[in-house]
Amino acid sequence: RTYRTASLPSSMPLLFGLSFWGLVSAFRPRPPERVALTRLLLLAAASAGAALMLWGYIGPRYLADFLPFLAIGATVGLADLWRRQDEAGRGRRVLATAVIGVLAIYSVAANVGIAVTPSEEWMTAQTLRYLQVQQSISSWTGDPIGGRVMVGHSLPDYAPAGQIRIVGPCDALYVSNGENYAADPLSQFHRTTWQVVQYGHALQRLYYVTPNDGTTPARSELVRAGAWTISVETTPQPGGRTVLLHITMVRSGSSSTAVIRSFPAIEPVGRTHRVTVLTDPYKRIALVSIDGLPYLGGSLPGGAPVSSSVTPADGFPTSAISVEDITATTPQPTLCLTLLHHAR
Repeated sequence: RTYRTASLPSSMPLLFGLSFWGLVSAFRPRPPERVALTRLLLLAAASAGAALMLWGYIGPRYLADFLPFLAIGATVGLADLWRRQDEAGRGRRVLATAVIGVLAIYSVAANVGIAVTPSEEWMTAQTLRYLQVQQSISSWTGDPIGGRVMVGHSLPDYAPAGQIRIVGPCDALYVSNGENYAADPLSQFHRTTWQVVQYGHALQRLYYVTPNDGTTPARSELVRAGAWTISVETTPQPGGRTVLLHITMVRSGSSSTAVIRSFPAIEPVGRTHRVTVLTDPYKRIALVSIDGLPYLGGSLPGGAPVSSSVTPADGFPTSAISVEDITATTPQPTLCLTLLHHAR
């Protein structure tokens, strides 16, 4: 398995160059003063990085295992370079200092650039802010972001890093992190290559749900996505003042019925809750949160199309639970709409 990983020479040229020089200084015949004493330390530090060569797995976090060797080797190399400057002229000393300074600044800039690149661990809010900053800078520099905006009706398995994808009439906005998950079927199935930036009203819906009766069970459908139906259910509790509230995801098929049920919460009758239902048929996921807390999540194969039903199920009185769809009052995906004008 491989992730996009920078090489040591390109991402840390100063440490890499100095550590190489330090290695040569320590192991050359008749090293100056007591530099030979660092040989064992350099070998021990290098063994951590050398062990990684046994793994068939490349990832940015494993670069950290090379840092002990780079830090020690660079210290030896820098000390040797500084010792040599004692015999050099002023111009040579200035040149050596300038080269080291430029490489240090570049190394910091390169690693900051790597650190602010979206990855699968990013939250949607982080990715949204990242793309907003890119779009703002693009508007000042001739709009180069327009060449990366694509429109389609699905998500491909892979796209180069930084490619922006708008699905449908701003149903969803994604940006690619550039990772190739060809060797990971589950990640490929869920299109992990694509980072969510924004959802439109067609995929993310918001409801106000209020249990009105603590003596009668109730169920009301929220969203239908293909064969899947997402509903909110209440079960009366002793005393009639509270209900057991949970979310269900049911898939009906010709041969079997699958049910995914959230963990329940005991809630007082009359309290209104904000229920957010996300059904993303492109990344094939469904997520439901109540008052901002995640309650249910699952795969959503064959989830399109999505429709809002808000229809009480048979046998359950609608008066026992009220559901108000307030999706239309939520903000539109403004960034997506802006980028849609640059799409090709």
